[in-house]
Amino acid sequence: MNITCPGCSTVFEVDDAKLPPPGAKMRCKVCSNVFVWDGAGQKAIAGRTWKILIANDDSAVHIAFKDALAATSAEMLSAYDGVEAMKIVEEVKPDVAVLDVALSKLYGFEVCSHIKENAHLSSRIKVILMTAVYDKTRYKRNPASLYGADDYIERHHIHDMFISKLENLLGSSISGAAAPAPMPTSYEPDKYADALQNSTQPIDPNADDVTVRARKLARIIVSDIVLYNNDAVEEGIKGGNLYNLLMDDIKDGIKYFKKRLSTPEIRPESYLKEAFEEFIAAKKREYGISS
Repeated sequence: MNITCPGCSTVFEVDDAKLPPPGAKMRCKVCSNVFVWDGAGQKAIAGRTWKILIANDDSAVHIAFKDALAATSAEMLSAYDGVEAMKIVEEVKPDVAVLDVALSKLYGFEVCSHIKENAHLSSRIKVILMTAVYDKTRYKRNPASLYGADDYIERHHIHDMFISKLENLLGSSISGAAAPAPMPTSYEPDKYADALQNSTQPIDPNADDVTVRARKLARIIVSDIVLYNNDAVEEGIKGGNLYNLLMDDIKDGIKYFKKRLSTPEIRPESYLKEAFEEFIAAKKREYGISS
């Protein structure tokens, strides 16, 4: 019979004659995680500290995740851009990495691809992509592609969906108990909804600079467009006609940009083009296409 460690997902083949009795504690030879063998599956014992990486450059998002994890045994690690997230992934190897698709310096897609293409990392780290849908009314379907991620969550659903998604990926209650951890007594489903949906303010020394906010907003819009148009993105990048294929979405993005950030010195087209070109360059590297 095969026994899978719930900590690092390493699969061990055990002779049926040597299987431990139900309720026996076992220690993984790879990650040293201690878990309980129940005769069919594995359940983490109380005291297991799951490491959860939250990679996002918005302070409101980190506060929301911290609140959601308050009643659990999880340890929250924070990163504020893609480079910092990559460093934590390599050095700490968290159990779950929650990656904002619009991360600065490196897109969440790029960090996710790095994890999933590295056998040593992909066997240990689950990935949740976090989207920042700029217009909730437009999207009533799942993303066209998760770019290798195990799941996704929209930022306005952190409090009502995150814990269940987390436990589903880990195959265990993160409280270490048989049942899911109870919500904090202060739980208010809509407490952060408006703040998270409307926030585009990054954690940055120059966050009051309008150009910083414009670049962040452009990355959010571009990230959402490509997340929901995977086939068109791949076809457009390989064929060199991405802008034509996504013309309608780009027009909508420009309208939304003007609605959210309208100042004389800011031209939405310029910032969206900058964000698209950065994304295209990253995908070309992934596809092995020379610029």
